[in-house]
Amino acid sequence: MSGLKESLTVTLEKNEGLERVFKAIISANYISQKIQQNLGSLAASIQMPGFRPGRVPTDLVERRYGSQVLSEVLEEVVNEACDSLIRDQKIRPALQPNVKVESFEKEKDLVISISTEILPEVKLIDFSALEFEKLVAEPVEKQILEQIELEAAKASNITDVTDTKEESRDGDFVFGKTSAVLDGVNLAELKNNENVFYLDVTRTNLDAYNNIKGMKIGESKTFKMTLDEKVADKKLSGKIVDYSFTLEKIKRLDKREINDALAEEFGFESLAAWKEETKSYLSDRYSKVAREVMKHDLLHKLEENHQMELPKSLIELEYQAVIKEILKERGIEPKEHTHVHDDGTVCDTDHNHDHESANHNDLHEQAKLSEEDQKKYRDLACKRVKVGLILAEVSLAKEIKITDAELRRALSRLATQYPGNEKKVIEFYTKNQEALNRLRAPLLEEKVVDYILAMAKISDKNITYDLLIKAQEDADNHC
Repeated sequence: MSGLKESLTVTLEKNEGLERVFKAIISANYISQKIQQNLGSLAASIQMPGFRPGRVPTDLVERRYGSQVLSEVLEEVVNEACDSLIRDQKIRPALQPNVKVESFEKEKDLVISISTEILPEVKLIDFSALEFEKLVAEPVEKQILEQIELEAAKASNITDVTDTKEESRDGDFVFGKTSAVLDGVNLAELKNNENVFYLDVTRTNLDAYNNIKGMKIGESKTFKMTLDEKVADKKLSGKIVDYSFTLEKIKRLDKREINDALAEEFGFESLAAWKEETKSYLSDRYSKVAREVMKHDLLHKLEENHQMELPKSLIELEYQAVIKEILKERGIEPKEHTHVHDDGTVCDTDHNHDHESANHNDLHEQAKLSEEDQKKYRDLACKRVKVGLILAEVSLAKEIKITDAELRRALSRLATQYPGNEKKVIEFYTKNQEALNRLRAPLLEEKVVDYILAMAKISDKNITYDLLIKAQEDADNHC
């Protein structure tokens, strides 16, 4: 039997930017040989009345299973042709190539069109020329005590306030009905029959804190509130709304006195030892925040200092992912595009037909994005794609990989988050390659980032915790 290489003819039909379109011709003789081979294998394995196993005539098998075998062979040779083309042409497709059958008749050559976008060439910069500031924040006494109070609160009793004359105060959890109006329009996303506020000047929206503190059970109040960045719909951040709150329930912590006796209850020799342990914990947490800020800075500099053409298909895919993130932030489950073909089969976007625009429109209809937001999120998608390509190139060029041991450790850490179901979690990931790849991807990204940072020039900058958190918020707003 002749091989595919001798039976395949490939010509380049389009070569513009990153777009490539090839015409591939697979000889009728090769397809016929594959069909006969598959029919022979089938004849040797099936059982039919009146024939001994392995003795079923091939022509009878062809009459009964010919259409099925033909479909299987066509799929097989198309996949072989695509793999051969990618290998021989030395291209790196951005996504799975789209295949279109141009012509095919029985005992004639199969002509297909293979279109794809290739990954761009990434010329890496000299990472040793990069400079970064590592923000260093040391926990102060106030922050250490606040953390200890937080831990102590977990062991404190929470009681319901039943006296309707009792006013809400600092440290209370208040529950009630909320609604908001912006420019005369009721905001559905801010209507809630069981909203909860923790009355703390540093953790609660300041307008809400100032107005709800001092309210009594059953009392209602409407006040002006400036929505902060914690609002689910980010486009509402900074908007001033008429906010209504009806207080229905108050829960209060029976606060414990922070002293040596309480420290002993928590397993420490003294309050001083508890403070020292807490300081170490906070220092580690602050270091992780500082590292994330520096990582954001790194990714921004990588995006700024590398120039390349980006595959439109990857941008569109990432843009859809961004819109889905926005929808989920709003509590809306994204709807996937589906359609019915003429043959009655139902398809979604996970195939090689060109329905990205339909899915794109479905998501837009759900998200109701303004033109300004569309541009902003498309720019974000472009940046993510660009940075992803750069990091992928670094991992490839420098042979940075995630070892099996590193993957096992990450899986073990993940499993501990599901007490009692650790074995099921590990079993799910070990049997699901796609899930395992999703676990591997962020590990590889962190490893590549560590590699680049190790080559760069880094200087320490001492700042306060408040400035560190501000730097983190600024970084998050630009990603």
